[in-house]
Amino acid sequence: MKVATERTTESQAVLNVELEPEELEQWLDKAYKRLVQRVVVPGFRKGKAPRPILEVQVGRERLVEEAIQILVPETTEKLIKEQSLEAFAEPKFEVEKTNPVTFKATIPLKPDVDLGDYASIRVATEPVLITDDQVTKVIDEIRWEQAPWVPVERPVQMGDMLILDIDSKVDGRPFMSQKGATHRPIAEVPDPVPGFNEKLAGMAKGEAREFTIAFAADHPARQWAGRSYAFKVTIHEVKEKKLPELNDEFAKGVGDGFEGLEKLTERVRENLRASAEADARKRYEEQALDALVQQAKIRFPPVLTEREVEHILSDQERELRASNITWDDYLRRTGKTLEQLQEEVAPVAAKRVVRSLALSILAEKERIQVASAEVDAQSESIVKGSGENAARIRQALSTKAGRDSVAQSLLTRKTVERLVAIARGEQPIAPPAETPAIGKTT
Repeated sequence: MKVATERTTESQAVLNVELEPEELEQWLDKAYKRLVQRVVVPGFRKGKAPRPILEVQVGRERLVEEAIQILVPETTEKLIKEQSLEAFAEPKFEVEKTNPVTFKATIPLKPDVDLGDYASIRVATEPVLITDDQVTKVIDEIRWEQAPWVPVERPVQMGDMLILDIDSKVDGRPFMSQKGATHRPIAEVPDPVPGFNEKLAGMAKGEAREFTIAFAADHPARQWAGRSYAFKVTIHEVKEKKLPELNDEFAKGVGDGFEGLEKLTERVRENLRASAEADARKRYEEQALDALVQQAKIRFPPVLTEREVEHILSDQERELRASNITWDDYLRRTGKTLEQLQEEVAPVAAKRVVRSLALSILAEKERIQVASAEVDAQSESIVKGSGENAARIRQALSTKAGRDSVAQSLLTRKTVERLVAIARGEQPIAPPAETPAIGKTT
């Protein structure tokens, strides 16, 4: 077996491996023992067909493919131990030839992270100010929510509530037909197609209007490109919101037991401040993390970014499934390929990896730990907030993987809190650990 090892500047080791022809024989025998248990050979009980007969049945190429699936990871694992490589994540394999068997194994190594003088990080805090205009805007929104829709005798405006009939075709084929439908036209909202709502503006109760909306063949949205929509619309009723007067009676009717308008205004201001302070804390954490990463020197294997990309897209696909949208449908609607999506999320993935590595080292330098009792308390809090899924969530969190996940989340939170304290100059710095070791990224 010929082995050439190359260490890259990206915290990776690349093993280029070529097997001698006679070395393949032991792996072919292992492949036979696996395949014979899965392949049905006429005239023989499962698992009993001799290797020559099996090879005739499936072909030598299939036997070699099975052998390669076994030999590549096992040979790589053996070489990693022999060369004392410290693998940080699962290797990536690329089979280059099958005769002779030649493959490349890329081994992600432990990232190199130097946080520098992180104790000197300082981030200025921003004041949280709530203006009267902000309060007024929220109260106006509450008034709008409380207001009833009332019929009006005037032309249609954007934001009205309409009762209408719609009959339409797309490229001569039936598209949608509704009688007495409720529709609220909002400017620039493509419902059902772009430009439809704007065509309704100015129509009067009892009026019928016919119009066509055609889209160019090079329209950026594929679902509309090159299509022509013909509509016939009849307006039966136009309604608008009738806002209640801004007084104590209005405040009492909001539903939270307010004594009057003054108490409602106070509550709105308090809620706005709480929300603004939470947003400010989040921004401060982001700024502190950015400051930590900017002064750090971090080198890590690209596979960490690739796997984070996979996690991001996997989460996105799961969200789409929850909305009854398949991944293929989503790609068609956006007009993008999987490769384009991967390229788009790669910067986000790389940022996550860098932050996770920096926080992992900070946690070790600051000797931040999570006690078992903290994991218990957090798990119980999660279960209590799970409603009808409580039993299933409790079972999941009782496993080692579940507890590890909760522990990692707590560790990250505690480490970010320590970083924030450092950035504010409030937290005394613990002596650094002698040799930081990196845990897995999150």
